[in-house]
Amino acid sequence: MSDLQAIAHRIEIEALRGEFTDAAMMRDWARMASLFLPDCMLRMAIVPVELVGREEIQTGGERLHVASCVPLRLREHIPACAWRAGEW
Repeated sequence: MSDLQAIAHRIEIEALRGEFTDAAMMRDWARMASLFLPDCMLRMAIVPVELVGREEIQTGGERLHVASCVPLRLREHIPACAWRAGEW
Protein backbone atom coordinates (compact mmCIF):
# COMPACT_ATOMS: atom_id res chain seq x y z
CA MET A 1 0.00 0.00 0.00
CA SER A 2 1.41 3.36 -0.96
CA ASP A 3 1.59 6.32 1.38
CA LEU A 4 -1.06 8.09 -0.67
CA GLN A 5 -3.45 5.14 -0.29
CA ALA A 6 -2.80 5.02 3.46
CA ILE A 7 -3.62 8.72 3.75
CA ALA A 8 -6.81 8.23 1.72
CA HIS A 9 -7.86 5.36 4.03
CA ARG A 10 -7.27 7.51 7.13
CA ILE A 11 -9.39 10.31 5.66
CA GLU A 12 -12.21 7.85 4.87
CA ILE A 13 -12.06 6.43 8.41
CA GLU A 14 -12.24 9.91 9.97
CA ALA A 15 -15.15 10.85 7.70
CA LEU A 16 -17.01 7.70 8.74
CA ARG A 17 -16.36 8.43 12.42
CA GLY A 18 -17.69 11.96 11.91
CA GLU A 19 -20.82 10.65 10.14
CA PHE A 20 -21.45 8.20 13.00
CA THR A 21 -21.03 10.91 15.63
CA ASP A 22 -23.30 13.32 13.76
CA ALA A 23 -26.00 10.68 13.20
CA ALA A 24 -25.94 9.76 16.89
CA MET A 25 -26.09 13.36 18.09
CA MET A 26 -28.95 14.15 15.69
CA ARG A 27 -30.65 10.87 16.65
CA ASP A 28 -30.94 9.95 12.98
CA TRP A 29 -31.13 6.19 13.47
CA ALA A 30 -31.75 5.41 9.80
CA ARG A 31 -28.58 7.23 8.79
CA MET A 32 -26.63 5.58 11.60
CA ALA A 33 -27.84 2.14 10.53
CA SER A 34 -26.82 2.84 6.93
CA LEU A 35 -23.19 3.26 8.05
CA PHE A 36 -22.97 -0.40 9.08
CA LEU A 37 -22.69 -3.59 7.03
CA PRO A 38 -25.86 -5.71 6.85
CA ASP A 39 -24.45 -8.37 9.22
CA CYS A 40 -23.04 -5.94 11.80
CA MET A 41 -23.41 -5.81 15.57
CA LEU A 42 -23.54 -2.63 17.65
CA ARG A 43 -22.67 -3.03 21.33
CA MET A 44 -23.12 -0.27 23.87
CA ALA A 45 -20.94 -0.35 26.97
CA ILE A 46 -23.13 1.92 29.11
CA VAL A 47 -26.35 -0.04 28.63
CA PRO A 48 -26.50 -3.83 28.22
CA VAL A 49 -27.61 -3.75 24.58
CA GLU A 50 -26.48 -5.63 21.50
CA LEU A 51 -28.14 -4.65 18.24
CA VAL A 52 -27.60 -7.02 15.30
CA GLY A 53 -28.19 -5.83 11.74
CA ARG A 54 -29.21 -2.50 10.26
CA GLU A 55 -32.93 -2.84 10.99
CA GLU A 56 -32.34 -3.65 14.63
CA ILE A 57 -29.92 -0.71 14.97
CA GLN A 58 -32.55 1.65 13.59
CA THR A 59 -35.46 0.36 15.69
CA GLY A 60 -33.27 -0.20 18.76
CA GLY A 61 -31.97 3.36 18.58
CA GLU A 62 -35.50 4.70 18.40
CA ARG A 63 -36.56 2.56 21.39
CA LEU A 64 -33.53 3.66 23.43
CA HIS A 65 -34.23 7.31 22.66
CA VAL A 66 -37.86 7.04 23.78
CA ALA A 67 -36.97 5.08 26.92
CA SER A 68 -33.95 7.11 27.99
CA CYS A 69 -33.97 9.93 30.48
CA VAL A 70 -30.26 10.66 30.02
CA PRO A 71 -29.18 12.75 27.02
CA LEU A 72 -26.94 11.01 24.51
CA ARG A 73 -23.29 11.90 24.91
CA LEU A 74 -20.47 10.47 22.84
CA ARG A 75 -16.97 10.16 24.17
CA GLU A 76 -15.40 12.20 21.40
CA HIS A 77 -12.28 12.86 23.46
CA ILE A 78 -11.15 9.24 22.94
CA PRO A 79 -10.21 8.83 19.28
CA ALA A 80 -11.01 5.54 17.62
CA CYS A 81 -8.32 3.77 15.64
CA ALA A 82 -8.80 1.21 12.93
CA TRP A 83 -5.80 -0.52 11.44
CA ARG A 84 -5.81 -2.46 8.22
CA ALA A 85 -3.91 -5.72 8.00
CA GLY A 86 -0.24 -5.12 7.29
CA GLU A 87 -0.12 -1.48 8.38
CA TRP A 88 1.82 -2.23 11.57
